[in-house]
Amino acid sequence: MADSADSRPRGTTRSIGQVLALLRDDFPDVSISKIRFLESEGLIAPQRAASGYRRYAETDVDRLRYVLAVQREHYVPLKVIREHLEQIDILDRKTQATSRHDCGGLFVFIGADAETEWLPQEVARDARGYVLTGDDVIEAGRWSESRDPYLLESSVPGVFACGDVRLSPIKRVASAVGEGSMAIAFVHQYLKEAETPVAG
Repeated sequence: MADSADSRPRGTTRSIGQVLALLRDDFPDVSISKIRFLESEGLIAPQRAASGYRRYAETDVDRLRYVLAVQREHYVPLKVIREHLEQIDILDRKTQATSRHDCGGLFVFIGADAETEWLPQEVARDARGYVLTGDDVIEAGRWSESRDPYLLESSVPGVFACGDVRLSPIKRVASAVGEGSMAIAFVHQYLKEAETPVAG
């Protein structure tokens, strides 16, 4: 029985026979000749081992699955399938015009909207709804305290923001987790300072 794609570490390659065994359940008519033909048509580009044998990466297997499925289910010509694999249609939301561009890869970034309309007006945000914190609050003229705000502190003293909701060029899970930990430390510091009487 062929191993599943998930049982091998990323970066592991397969021989053409292993690829064939992996695809046969879903595509019983696939053959070594068919795989080599699709390679000659530029639809896959396996690596070559020092010995000269083809070595197929997970991306090659994924592309083969896509090509074989589209051919079988939609009878799409190889030229059109190649365009689907190498180009992308981009819709301009302002003009509603669609343009086609070459594309060697695609990174999908989902959830880029701030979704902060529920916050009170006192919490300063930029035009796209991201919460201003730290120096951005000062630059926007929305800080009224005598001390500087903490890095993750919003325009409301003692209210902190972290992760994707905060105005920041980095929108990643690891960054959000790190900022969450930092925000806890800032909350402790804020509360400690709030308990300390001001000398006067």
